[in-house]
Amino acid sequence: MSWQENIDNLIRIGTFKRTDYIADDVRQYVIYAKEYLADAEKTETTRSRFLLAYEGMHSLSLAVLNRVGVRSEGSDGHRQTAFQVALMVIEVDEVRKGASTAIMGFHRTRNTITYQSPFPPMSEKVGTAAIEALKFMLAATEKFLAQYQEE
Repeated sequence: MSWQENIDNLIRIGTFKRTDYIADDVRQYVIYAKEYLADAEKTETTRSRFLLAYEGMHSLSLAVLNRVGVRSEGSDGHRQTAFQVALMVIEVDEVRKGASTAIMGFHRTRNTITYQSPFPPMSEKVGTAAIEALKFMLAATEKFLAQYQEE
């Protein structure tokens, strides 16, 4: 199934809603992602590094969704769906096999440390991996946005 068909299905069931593409909003989401990345690279706390990188990835998801003219309706799982669709749209698995699975793993980790349990402390490896995932997703998003404008 193409990402367009996937989005059409999500609109049909009420998970997504059509919205206007607003270039300034897309640019701002990308700016936020870059700011989150810069902050994540500066902070000394592993948990903060992870959460900043995660929020950067989420901002990129919102940029991609706005670029293709949809938004989440805010129902349960809206962040997960936004991530899944955005990763499909920017074709991260075409560039790096398993990238979407890794990024979705960060989403699950974020939910666990936010809503379920603060223990055990986050490892340095996870914080560093989240920053690298944000860099990868940023590059894929910028490539997509550049291509999309050419069409």
